[in-house]
Amino acid sequence: AGFRAAGDRNGEAEALVHHALVLLNQGAYARTLEHIDAALDLGRRGAAVSLDRAHHYLGLLYLGMRDLDEARGHLDRALDESRRLPDPMRAAPVLGSLARIANAQSRYEEALRFCDESDALSRRFDSVPGLAYGALERGRALLGLGRFEEARASLEPR
Repeated sequence: AGFRAAGDRNGEAEALVHHALVLLNQGAYARTLEHIDAALDLGRRGAAVSLDRAHHYLGLLYLGMRDLDEARGHLDRALDESRRLPDPMRAAPVLGSLARIANAQSRYEEALRFCDESDALSRRFDSVPGLAYGALERGRALLGLGRFEEARASLEPR
């Protein structure tokens, strides 16, 4: 509301996207969608919007609703958008989410490729959360491939 009152459409759009993540984590899917739609609408009217984050959160929203194809489409768009940005780390969480979708679709080799790319970025920029999430998705993929010892090594605390 503060950004809107100040006429700051860029700030309003960013606030909507960030608040959408909070709502998503609370399981408020309808409100999440409303916030992201409002942010994207502001973007269509000229405001700067973090399209990578907006589509990433839409991908997670549809993953939560078990619509994996719709989720994958948004995550692919999020990855494309993140790779246009000067900060290469913006791609790492999207790659982790793509690994999650690939695992959910039993595409374990693809999940490992996403994990490899995400892990490389996470190591390069010392992202402990990124490495932890990557280890989880890598473990899931290895379990799916029946590579139990490798999965155990990935999933055990270090």
